[in-house]
Amino acid sequence: MTRQMDDTQIHPRILMLASPADFVDEMPNIGDRALQRGLRDLIKDNVPGAQILEDEWNTFPFETFRHTQRSGVPIEKSYETFEIRAAARPSIQLALYRMLLSSAADRTPMMPRLDRWARRRTGQNFRQAIIPRLFPKLVAGQFAAKLAASDVAIMNAGGLLSDHLAHYLPGRILSLHAAKQAGLRVAVVNYSFSILENETLRRLVRPTLQAIDFHVVRESQSREALIELGVDKNRIVVSRDTAFYTNFGPAEPVTCRPRIATFVRGDRPVDVPAWSALVNWMRAELDVEVIYLHGCHKDDPAVRAALDAACKLDNERSPLDNTGTMRALSECALVVSDRYHGLVFAIQAEVPIVPIASTTHKTAGLLKDLGLSLPVLPSLRADHLERYKTAIRHAYEARKSLTRDLAGQAAMARKTLVDDYRSVFGCLGLMSRR
Repeated sequence: MTRQMDDTQIHPRILMLASPADFVDEMPNIGDRALQRGLRDLIKDNVPGAQILEDEWNTFPFETFRHTQRSGVPIEKSYETFEIRAAARPSIQLALYRMLLSSAADRTPMMPRLDRWARRRTGQNFRQAIIPRLFPKLVAGQFAAKLAASDVAIMNAGGLLSDHLAHYLPGRILSLHAAKQAGLRVAVVNYSFSILENETLRRLVRPTLQAIDFHVVRESQSREALIELGVDKNRIVVSRDTAFYTNFGPAEPVTCRPRIATFVRGDRPVDVPAWSALVNWMRAELDVEVIYLHGCHKDDPAVRAALDAACKLDNERSPLDNTGTMRALSECALVVSDRYHGLVFAIQAEVPIVPIASTTHKTAGLLKDLGLSLPVLPSLRADHLERYKTAIRHAYEARKSLTRDLAGQAAMARKTLVDDYRSVFGCLGLMSRR
């Protein structure tokens, strides 16, 4: 039964599920940083007085795909385990937890090194990363208390509910299921969804996603995939990625030799010789510098290093933050990207794009819903080089007209976000209807 809220309530309490609030600026993926900040800014600007409670980034680290596949445990059984843990009074865990957070632990010589190691992999410091694993009963109790203190739960899911991030998917679904069991209105927002290839995962997610009050997805294809899963179409809104709502400062272009920026994903196989050949062709054929921009500070440096060894790129190796990335894009004539948020950032900077397919339909969906008629290239291999050269040459020569096509796209995306999210916030009871 859904917990009722007073329509006149002026300080609604929102529990952010899978929240990276404590380390959002340290998240390895700069697209994740942008979409997380975008949603929080949307809430701040449109739900004045909202009280935000933060869930752990990974409340249920032991609820993994491997565990689910091995044991066949249904979500209801996992929820029973959560309830048992939440009802416990783990005095020993509490004492150890306090010791771990004490000033004495801060002075441990190994702690700075452990923090650096953990941040490179997760964005979290070492203690943030291990607490849910060391103290599952304590964390379960804290989560139950946050559910009891909240009116609405929101998960800013991005790419979390997908095959390629399936390892922790059962834990994310358990968080949503627990929020519904607690009687909260629940929304999963700002995400892409495609039909899961694994039948175990489909059985796991289907009942929970069908029970969610509102879904806000980033492309029309995700809406169709949810409907195929059995989600009520009236509960689904198609909007824009909340990264479009962020503002990392004005672009500061400088006069320089023309540049082409590349985003190349480091979390899937990369044909370095093919990319090296493409970089050298762009320099020779178009008389440009070619730079590499990191979309993920964890996965991409190895690719950058390999490309640098093969063809010596024209910018510094160090990864940039969001502001630095936007400034670098403002100096470019073209962006070639297989990272979804690399394309979002380029559209914000009004720099013409050559899009490459991502792991799901999200890149094609982004362009279609924005009304941009651009071909999406497959991942680069040697036999795709001529196709890439043709697309890049055409985009470079037509860059002035393509820039005009992008003019105002980011502003329209922001307006769409405001309109859509104000509607969803109102339906969730987060905005006064007096």
